[in-house]
Amino acid sequence: MDIHLSGSNILKDMKVVGAVDTTNLKGGFPHELSGMIVLEKPHGKRMMIRANMIRMIEESESLKN
Repeated sequence: MDIHLSGSNILKDMKVVGAVDTTNLKGGFPHELSGMIVLEKPHGKRMMIRANMIRMIEESESLKN
């Protein structure tokens, strides 16, 4: 998937792994981690970004072939 972010940045060939929801957890997790999307880069490294930063998710050209 290509993840189009606010502004003009695009994260190419990412896999959406999941989302972070801390609403039911008690203590230990900062509120800022709630609403994060977990993405995986092509080489397997994972990253989290804020869901409200995502403008559009598009199927990658490499996956269409």
